[in-house]
Amino acid sequence: MEASRRGFAPLADDREDAGGVAQRSSVGISLVLPAFNEEESIAQAIREADQALARLTKDYEVIVVDDGSGDATLAVAHAAAKQTPAVRIVAHGTNTGYGAALRSGFRAATKEYVAFTDADGQFDLAELDRLAMLAPHYHLVCGYRIDRQDPWRRRFFAWGYNLLTRALLGTRIRDCDCALKLARRDAVAGLDLESDGFFINAELLAKSRLADLSVVEVGVTHRRRELGHSKVSLRQIVPVLTAVLRFWWTRILFPAQDARHPELDATTSAVRPWHAALLVVAAILLMFSRLTYPLIEPDEARYALIASEMLDTGEWLIPTRDGQHYLDKPPLLYWLTAASYCVFGVHDFAARVVTAVASLGTLAATWWLGRRLVGPRAALAAVVLLLLSVGFVVSGRFLIMDGLLTLFMTVCFLAQYLATRGPALDRRWWLVSAVACGLGVMTKGPVALVLAVPPLVALRWVTGRGAPLRRAHWLQFGGIVAAIAMPWFIAAAIREPDFFEYFVWKHHIQRFATKSYHAEPWWFYAPALTVGMLPASLLLPLLGYYLFGRSATLRGCRTEGQGYLLLAAAWTVGFFSISAGKLATYILPAIPMLCLLAGAMLDKAIFTIVPDRAMDWVRRRLPFHAARLALISGVVVGLLDAVIDGFAPVSLVVGSSVIAASIVLFVLVSRPSFAARPARWLAAAAIPLVVMAFGLIDIYPQIAAQRSTALQVARFRQEHGENTMPVVSFLRYEDSVVFYNRDSEVVNYDLQEIGELLDYLIAHERALLIAPANGIAMLRARLPASVILREQPGARGYLYLSLSRDQGAARLSAGHERIKRQ
Repeated sequence: MEASRRGFAPLADDREDAGGVAQRSSVGISLVLPAFNEEESIAQAIREADQALARLTKDYEVIVVDDGSGDATLAVAHAAAKQTPAVRIVAHGTNTGYGAALRSGFRAATKEYVAFTDADGQFDLAELDRLAMLAPHYHLVCGYRIDRQDPWRRRFFAWGYNLLTRALLGTRIRDCDCALKLARRDAVAGLDLESDGFFINAELLAKSRLADLSVVEVGVTHRRRELGHSKVSLRQIVPVLTAVLRFWWTRILFPAQDARHPELDATTSAVRPWHAALLVVAAILLMFSRLTYPLIEPDEARYALIASEMLDTGEWLIPTRDGQHYLDKPPLLYWLTAASYCVFGVHDFAARVVTAVASLGTLAATWWLGRRLVGPRAALAAVVLLLLSVGFVVSGRFLIMDGLLTLFMTVCFLAQYLATRGPALDRRWWLVSAVACGLGVMTKGPVALVLAVPPLVALRWVTGRGAPLRRAHWLQFGGIVAAIAMPWFIAAAIREPDFFEYFVWKHHIQRFATKSYHAEPWWFYAPALTVGMLPASLLLPLLGYYLFGRSATLRGCRTEGQGYLLLAAAWTVGFFSISAGKLATYILPAIPMLCLLAGAMLDKAIFTIVPDRAMDWVRRRLPFHAARLALISGVVVGLLDAVIDGFAPVSLVVGSSVIAASIVLFVLVSRPSFAARPARWLAAAAIPLVVMAFGLIDIYPQIAAQRSTALQVARFRQEHGENTMPVVSFLRYEDSVVFYNRDSEVVNYDLQEIGELLDYLIAHERALLIAPANGIAMLRARLPASVILREQPGARGYLYLSLSRDQGAARLSAGHERIKRQ
């Protein structure tokens, strides 16, 4: 075995003398006995230790470590030491903990091997010979209790603890806390043990595994405790679990330290100016091309209409929708959209340009701030992955709160870490993070603050490192957030006395706690994130392997900064997962963090050659397989566009061009000469980027146009020359119809106003009615025979023409017949 090859001397000599008595080994053993308030059992423990070691070896010592006992433990131990020359005493003035006592004993040990056990007398130390027989072949020999004699509650907690340490720390030991272990003293000294508490056993095992030391278990007898009482209690659970989590995070998951200035490291040479220029052009084309398709119901049309009413009425403080106060969200998005209307005019492009610019800002922040955390090449890869995340790109071409919030949260998350990662707080980045958080609060409310603070607090708790953050620093952060957000909140509360109850209780707490708003199961965001990040999400399984793989190579790649990115992304997804109400866009702020993580993985484990089998396969084969999937998608998308557009010549040409470009890029990726070149990865990324751009710029607007009620209304008016025909909605309020018909009459009725609606339809010769099927049934049952409701062709069952006079009905019926013939 390995230990034998290293020349370890045997501890237990199997030879017998002439009288049949086993000869004792000459290898020295130090046995450490930590004791705290063990006056009843310490004398027996010392006696049994001396007897067992005397039978095992000629050279031994018993080191009793009194850990600040408040009883006569130290006096009893001194008395025993006078009678037993092999006993040495180490005394602590105060109680420092079980782990500290063991470490004192290890430092005091002088023999080649060191063993330890508890002073409670629950182990038969004569069985040390079982451990000694294996010691020449292993660095660490651990006992495990064959028939544990502790109470059931303690056995239950021990079972859970062993599962936890095996899963997180990789101890691969069935009885982690068995207090009978034997190891080479130099091996233990090289582990640099740090724990002062009961975590010491798990730390010893975990660090032995990390140091690639050989570990073995052997069964030992366990006895009931007859003297004294146990010092282990439920109060120890929290400190021990805390120690486990901190060790797992800092030593297993993210043991590497961040480079002080990663933006200045050697990988900078790999990022050329044309790389950034190419990405800027691609991002602008992807975000700003063809933003003039019809607004989508409900959110996009609602926000566009609110901003237009703000501009029309001059009421900038309280947002209104159809003349009614709309206080579901703060007004920052409405203000920015209204400002865009002032520049570009009131139309759909001007509405969407706000979130398009915000998405470009998110890409810029991911690069500019991310390179200070993970390096320039990794940040560049993260930007590419963001552009390859369909959910992020769609949100940038869609007027929603979450696109703007993602910009502010990305800046806040990254600036917070940059401010606190050094030995002293960087006040500039701290100020930037607070301003970004305040703008996030003005975008979507207190949820921005809820997302921003916990990841940083968790990181500092789990690592115990970072710049000192005193109360004054947090007050400064909160003060900046309050200075940005509170003026509007106070003004709104003055104007609307029920504002805080409505805004905080109904639209935040109730949305979070009740299933009355977009109820989804707890696992909703697993598929939502996978689909939302396609095709970049194909890297998520590999990212999981990179983050949680235990090989020394991968652990050396993972830094504390990457741990923060994981905390920020996990908290964002986790927080919204426990919410009763869920929408896929809520977790958009997590996507830049995940892309930075994936970029760091690509930089450190893929672009840089590391000796890992899985990463080597990915390096050689992933671009080819990804390009093949993208090629198939390109063919499908090209054909789909032709089908949607009725095989029009233009669609055939554009679709064929996309397919041809995908084939050319696939051929480049497949060439053997590209096998080890970064251009292979660039070409592989270009295929899905082209396909996604084509789908979002050409196909998605066509689908939106086909589903747009406002466009149906406009077409009907144009076909019949009725540009001033009133539009009425019942049980189906369409904000887009109001937005696109601001110069004509659009009236909305709810269920309580059905009587007024009946009067309106009777009074008007012609009107366009927007209503669901149940609303039409209610109206037909109440309207007189002189009023006819006629469903309009191609309107998906919710657009009807109301005719209140027979001659009008006949005139328009003839018009419909003419249209059908055409």
